[in-house]
Amino acid sequence: MMSMNALNFHDVKFQAPNVFIVSFPVPAGTTISGSKTLCEKEQPKIAAALEKVAGRPVSIRFDLATVEAPERPTQQKNVKNDAQLKYKLLAELADHPMIQKARDIFGAELVNVEDR
Repeated sequence: MMSMNALNFHDVKFQAPNVFIVSFPVPAGTTISGSKTLCEKEQPKIAAALEKVAGRPVSIRFDLATVEAPERPTQQKNVKNDAQLKYKLLAELADHPMIQKARDIFGAELVNVEDR
């Protein structure tokens, strides 16, 4: 459950000396994110996993990022091509060393890829 919510992040920033700032998207006027709240409950576990990867103590902070609603496309997408592209990207990313390491640490499966 936590890994699925962690994947809903908007962006990650690194701040000296060893701070990760993870932002979760929310529509304008919203002040709460379920994904952010669930990740905050698991903050020590996430920080410990990041420390293992980084090889030094790190801290993690969760923020909200206001995002505008995307404009609706004027033409309908080709759903079959989009699904094929997403599957191909998912397969490629599953073999990436950082993704494999995250899967090992969190015991997670890669289930979704979004174009940002």
